[in-house]
Amino acid sequence: MSVKEIFNLFLLVSALHGFLFCTIILFSKNRKEKSMLFINLLVLIISLNNIQSWILAKNFFIEYFFLDYVHIPWHFLIAPFFYMFLIHYLEIEKRSKNLLKIILPIFVIIICIRIGFVSFFSDKNTADIAYLFEKYTSIEEIFSLIVSLIIFAYSFQILSKKEQLFTKILSFDNLKWIYTFFKLGLLTYIFWIIALAITVALDFKEFIYSYYPLRVLTTVLIYWIGYQAIIQLRLLKERKHLRKKLNFAPVAEEPLNSGEEKDGDKKILFDKIEALIQEKKTIYRAKIKRRVFSKRSRCKCL
Repeated sequence: MSVKEIFNLFLLVSALHGFLFCTIILFSKNRKEKSMLFINLLVLIISLNNIQSWILAKNFFIEYFFLDYVHIPWHFLIAPFFYMFLIHYLEIEKRSKNLLKIILPIFVIIICIRIGFVSFFSDKNTADIAYLFEKYTSIEEIFSLIVSLIIFAYSFQILSKKEQLFTKILSFDNLKWIYTFFKLGLLTYIFWIIALAITVALDFKEFIYSYYPLRVLTTVLIYWIGYQAIIQLRLLKERKHLRKKLNFAPVAEEPLNSGEEKDGDKKILFDKIEALIQEKKTIYRAKIKRRVFSKRSRCKCL
């Protein structure tokens, strides 16, 4: 099996996996969470992008000019959907800008321009159509890259420079996994810049192999954050439930005047956690004893 065939298989499998992921989330108990909605949309977008790339690689529509040249730039929505997930996960959406109100109209305009471009050349017999299309696609992709980098940088600024906006979440989650995503995301953008630079250097003749690392890394990264978001959201709810049961307010929200107060608060928290653990142990042991007694009783009856 050639490298191209292996990569095409990866696109198909990853797309099907993404659609399955979205379906599972759609029927999960966390589906109503806005943060999960945007993670689901993020995975859906990359899945649509991969299935589109697979269809084009297999030349299914090569006999149909319009379908063969109308590509939806799904990559344009990846950064905006991640931004929307971030502000909802941090619970600062009411104090943040809704970038989708700007991005979605631009996305629709880009699609309309592409359709108009293809329609204009669909009835023209020109040998340069492939070159013109590659050039237009590269220009469109450069625009998408610039917008994505701006949103990516703005999202990182929110996360690192405005911690006073989400102190409540910080008391439950250290957000290291999101910082990891930003590091890997930066690497992804570097691959994207390299792939585009190679295309421009080759006079807009796409060198498909330069996009293989980018698409693989992007797919793995998006699915990774999808699963991480599910796990972290579940842990977040469990921690909130535990804190509520302990009737203990988040340390990050309480004004502390001295080291003694900090130590006192920690001691109270530890004492309550220990009491809760002992209570759970007592209940568990009682259940075990009841089961043993029940078994012995049945044995005597026999």
